[in-house]
Amino acid sequence: MRLIDLNVCSRLAAAACFSFVISTSAPAQPASDSLDVYQRLLDARRSFHVLSVALSPGQEDLEALVYLRHGLGAKILSVYVTHGESRMSEEGDVYPAQVAARRTVEAWRALTRLGGEARFLTFTDPGGTRDTQYVRAFWPEDSLQGLLMQEISDFKPELILLASDYGKFNTPKMQVLKHDLLAAIHEIDPDIALTRHAPPKAAAWKVHMMLAGVGEHMGETLWEFPTERIHPILRLSYTALGKQAAAEYRSIARFRNSWALESQRKYQPVYFSEVRLSLSEQGKAVTPLPPRLARLDRMVAREVDRLTKLFRSGTLSRKQNVTSSLPRVTAIIDSVELELKNRLRLRPNERKILLGWKDEFRMFKASLLGVKVDLVFSETVLAPRQLSLLTVRSAEGVPKTGTTELYFPDAELAGWILNEADQSRISFVTGVPYRLVSPRELQFDLPLSVHGVRKHRYGTPFRIVLQHKAPRPQESFEWETTQLLQFAPLFSVNVVTPVVSAWSGEAVVVEVQNHSRDPVTDRLFVDHEWVRATGARFTLDKQQGIFIDSLKLEWHQTPDVGEYIVPIRIGPYTMGHFGVRSFRTVVDSTRPVAVLSTMPASPLVQSLRRLGLSPTVCSDPADLERVLNGAAVAILDEEARSPLSLLNTDVLKSFVLKGGHLVGINQDPMDNSHLRKAFDLAVSRTDLFDPYQEVRADTVHPIFRTPNTITDRSWEGWIYYRASDSVKDASQTWNILASLSDVNEPVVLSKNAGSGTLTYVNLALSSQLLNIHEGALDLLANIVSYQRNP
Repeated sequence: MRLIDLNVCSRLAAAACFSFVISTSAPAQPASDSLDVYQRLLDARRSFHVLSVALSPGQEDLEALVYLRHGLGAKILSVYVTHGESRMSEEGDVYPAQVAARRTVEAWRALTRLGGEARFLTFTDPGGTRDTQYVRAFWPEDSLQGLLMQEISDFKPELILLASDYGKFNTPKMQVLKHDLLAAIHEIDPDIALTRHAPPKAAAWKVHMMLAGVGEHMGETLWEFPTERIHPILRLSYTALGKQAAAEYRSIARFRNSWALESQRKYQPVYFSEVRLSLSEQGKAVTPLPPRLARLDRMVAREVDRLTKLFRSGTLSRKQNVTSSLPRVTAIIDSVELELKNRLRLRPNERKILLGWKDEFRMFKASLLGVKVDLVFSETVLAPRQLSLLTVRSAEGVPKTGTTELYFPDAELAGWILNEADQSRISFVTGVPYRLVSPRELQFDLPLSVHGVRKHRYGTPFRIVLQHKAPRPQESFEWETTQLLQFAPLFSVNVVTPVVSAWSGEAVVVEVQNHSRDPVTDRLFVDHEWVRATGARFTLDKQQGIFIDSLKLEWHQTPDVGEYIVPIRIGPYTMGHFGVRSFRTVVDSTRPVAVLSTMPASPLVQSLRRLGLSPTVCSDPADLERVLNGAAVAILDEEARSPLSLLNTDVLKSFVLKGGHLVGINQDPMDNSHLRKAFDLAVSRTDLFDPYQEVRADTVHPIFRTPNTITDRSWEGWIYYRASDSVKDASQTWNILASLSDVNEPVVLSKNAGSGTLTYVNLALSSQLLNIHEGALDLLANIVSYQRNP
């Protein structure tokens, strides 16, 4: 095993200031200031960028990323191919768009905690994939490679980390992503691509190394990051810091924690350029620098080393040390700016290094001068041509002599209006609001489940630069911050329930939000030839006010079997639509049904109600025996989670032996102790069973023929998965009633026990029931109606 040891040798001590420990006898810096100064010293040595690429949020290696960021000073960007919408949320979000929106926010929060950034390629999450050809139907080669090329050329990483597919490296999705990522690396390599043609839509950049995560030992040398080391300021290991960031993934918390315990977090080198990147010496130039930059490089190294020693001694903030440091830092900034004027003779890596020095030293200079600015936006969610007030509440370290301006780098190009003028610079004052009017044309972020999941980033960053020009150059500085803004239409209607059945108990949940300052009073309604609904009257007289209505549908005609689109209106205007599915599934309503689930409104529970049943939901293990006493059928829901994993299996077995029908549906492979005890089964997670896998069923068995006939058509139109698990260690006592024909994977199993029956359904039913799929509903009704012959 090869350990990625990032200890830097003594001459690179400036770059490796992560390894020192602050002397307890030295004057202590304030904790937040110490962390900020520490990180800036770490960043200032060399602009070292790490690009993390993952299939979906939650799969990135946060422990490695926090080590690279806060242990080495690397800039971090995490790119996700999809939003991971095929995997249901543990937080209650069930529809794919809602799941995608939640994962977007979670990824942004996790990377923000690391000091990095999250970006999204916004490809569809295909769910199960049997082969690469199936993946290509969702991820066209030219589109995926083109976006990866753009991200690489924009961010300019020396190192790329390709995260594994939840601990698995050779899945079809990983094969496609690895192929396209390597192709993108070669396509924009100036020593390869430019000899053939100019890279389309991407600037040339040479990646030096790519590491791919592996889930198991590949029989060769693997790399791993020393994340057990301790951060010198925060006094926590990088592993612990990574876990703190991972806590943002609440929607997949249990699954991710279980996967992380099994994952080895090791890497296989899959690409090296001719210039080998030594991570243990990342502070050094990874390509030879011309003499003029080599001299500047040594100048930077000496100054960072000197500042590091002052910081370690706790004397950096003393007046005499600040006074002596300012001319040196100013000289570096001036030298860098002089070199940047000769852009035409700079190679991409040279320009990147210079820009990195400029950004870090100008902010470090502001820190030396004690610049602290407290500013606030009156509105951070804006509609087109909407006013927000920016107020500088206080500013420390800004001299009264000289000229001070606020500069908005992106405002002029984007079409902002600042203080009623088309300008990007404004004289700096405190306590007086600046008037910022948003552009006329905006790419909306909200509602997040509608607009946000189509964007490549969460929100819109708005950069603010404070520039001060003093009579003495060493007292001039620039201070920068970024405010995250979100853009929305003046008024939005978000249909939270996108599809319902033609059933009298259905309701459509709609979220109405006013993003403007103009009051809105009205009501939603549905007036269709088959169905009507009238919502409550709402008044939204405050900006960002939200009203959530549940439109109870009244059916005056049952439509024929099929799918329909129904509009939701306000007055004469159509504000949204919802889908309606009509079906004719029959069920034995005389058999009392109990559902063991922590989600009272899970897709299974809703489906049983759509079938005309009134299931009893048990969410507390203590109520299990009482609930089962009155039930003929007990279903362990796919959405059943802890504490239901602690169910008394003896009670379940007793229920079956006395004649009950116990049904398990697609149980969580990470927590299936009850499966082993009550069902004598074990399952493991897989993404290989796509929704088009052919099902071979025992069509003479009652579960497939009464009261509804399950035909080949019943298996058409499934989404995401046919099955998301693989059954392991099924004993010979099980009867396999249905299996995936090409892989011989059991998907419906049954066996008798005492006077009762055990049935295990290894099918991804929840997504199909959520989609109100008639074939899935027919199968569910048959399972509930099944009675063992005496």
